[in-house]
Amino acid sequence: MGVLFSTGKLPEPVIGTCDCGKVKIEFSERPLTVFKCHCTNCYKFRSMKVTGTGAEADVQRTELDTHHPTVGFFRNGMAKVVEGEEFVEYTVTRGALPFCLGFKRAHCKECMTPGLIEYPRDTYTWTMMGGACACYIGYMKQPALKTHDFAGHICYDTATDGAKEVNEHDGKPKFGALSGLLKITVALLFRTGPLYHTSDLSGKKRD
Repeated sequence: MGVLFSTGKLPEPVIGTCDCGKVKIEFSERPLTVFKCHCTNCYKFRSMKVTGTGAEADVQRTELDTHHPTVGFFRNGMAKVVEGEEFVEYTVTRGALPFCLGFKRAHCKECMTPGLIEYPRDTYTWTMMGGACACYIGYMKQPALKTHDFAGHICYDTATDGAKEVNEHDGKPKFGALSGLLKITVALLFRTGPLYHTSDLSGKKRD
């Protein structure tokens, strides 16, 4: 199973930070896969960045689509908080099937940068993902992580109209919820398929 074996150590650990810099995440191994998720669960969680009102809130909601972050899955323990644990808060979000059981996710309580590390809360999801941990690497401050390449989109059937407009011609494969999750599982367990993607976190894909 792919999640049991190393994807390859990085030449040196890559450190990512939240917007305010108080929380630091260390990536010590290449990701198992990198993609963009459009499920209602992720959207609800990312919406915590919408803190304004009126026109300001409209701009922030638009940015949820135009600055959609990439998600990286890593073997358990290969992406972890190494500084600022006291600034990390957790929340449980629930969305449409198959995410109705909920995910326990982390964010910085100072700048509200979401998705530092996500921990599947329910046994079903944990088993399906092989115990891998996930991180919104596209929300890290470092340019290479913000613009990281990715394999494709999942849960595209629940993507917002704005997200579909932005991503319509990006050349990446787009899958619905169930087909996308199946392909993510194949990527995690067997390291193959259209959503398998690994890199040295500079953004360049590696075989």
